[in-house]
Amino acid sequence: MGENSFINLVRAQITLNLPPPAQPEPFYAAGEFRHSLDEKNRLAVPAPWRGAGGGEGVEFYVLPSADGCLWGYPPAEFRAVTARANANPALSADARRAFVRQFNSRARSLTLDKQGRLVLPAEMVASAGLKDTAQVVLIGNGERFEIWAAERWAAKSVEESHDFQRASDVLGL
Repeated sequence: MGENSFINLVRAQITLNLPPPAQPEPFYAAGEFRHSLDEKNRLAVPAPWRGAGGGEGVEFYVLPSADGCLWGYPPAEFRAVTARANANPALSADARRAFVRQFNSRARSLTLDKQGRLVLPAEMVASAGLKDTAQVVLIGNGERFEIWAAERWAAKSVEESHDFQRASDVLGL
C-alpha cells in the first residue's frame, strides 16, 4: 500500500466515522495442560497461548526460573519485565544491572513450528528436570507460562496450597 493509499484510507475512516482497527488481545496464560516432551525436546504449546493463525512463527522467550521450572514470555512482556526492573527505584543500580543482565542472558528466543511446538534447548530441559519425566505440565501464570516436570509441579502445588487458601480468604474468594 503506497503512502497516498494509506492517507486515503485514514481519511475514509475519519469521514465515515469508522472505529479504529481492533487491537489484538494481550497475551494472558491461564490453565493447566499436560503434554509429553519428545526425543527432540519438542513441546506442544496450548492452542489458547499460540495466538491467531495457529502459532507457526510465534516467538516466546524461555528461561530457567529459581523454582526449578522454565518461564515462557511473549516478546512484549519479556521486554516489559526488563523495563520494570530498570525503572524500579527499590533496586539499586547494581541490582538492576545484575537482574537485567542475568534475566536476558539466561533467556532463549524460541519460535513455534507448524505443529505449535517449541524445541527446548537441552540445558533447559536438564535444569527443569524434564528429560526423564513422563509428563510435562504447562501452567498459565498471567503474562507468562511455566513449564514443569509433573513431579515437581505436584510437589510445588502441595507446598503452595496453604498460601493459596490464605490468599483466597483474604481476597474474599
